[in-house]
Amino acid sequence: GTILGHQDVLATTIAQVLQAQGCEQERTLVGPVIVLESGPDAVNEMLRVGYSAALRRSGIADIRHLLSYYPEPTQCPSAFLAAAPWREVPLGAQLAGWLIDWGPAGAIGFALNTVLAEQGFPDRLGDESLLARGAEGRLADALPQIFGDSPEDRMLCTIIEMTHVRRDLSQAQILNTLHVSRATYFRLLRQARERVLAAG
Repeated sequence: GTILGHQDVLATTIAQVLQAQGCEQERTLVGPVIVLESGPDAVNEMLRVGYSAALRRSGIADIRHLLSYYPEPTQCPSAFLAAAPWREVPLGAQLAGWLIDWGPAGAIGFALNTVLAEQGFPDRLGDESLLARGAEGRLADALPQIFGDSPEDRMLCTIIEMTHVRRDLSQAQILNTLHVSRATYFRLLRQARERVLAAG
């Protein structure tokens, strides 16, 4: 991953945390957050823009996790962290880190649920969803009942398996295996997810 400006001991601790949390280091962005003195509203907006820029400039083409920590505990923006599915992880006796899963069971799912809630729909990616993290076994068992034997259904089923059941494959590996473009992959993935969500 991208580990910026850490002491060796902290870098070792971070590596251990990423391993314990099941994060792939090459798909994880790690870094401290230095917050200048400002009001809460300005800080939240600054972090929103800052994280967007960090994702663009990280050099990680297929980012999955983001681990941040605040060297000055009094500057930890609790409201900002509470507004998204960040999880607190220990980085030592006096330092806490904040980890977010950028995948369908994390920030992407959180954003989808937010949009759906604004439109009056229920939370379709809650803990009971077949697409939720930890539901891989239930999802694998349900796929034969959701998808048929047509070439289109077999492709949709394969995409769901590779994205949600395997979870060890990067987006690049999936694209190379299926021989499809990124746009086609996301179009088919959306269709496959809609089929799964409609089924249960």
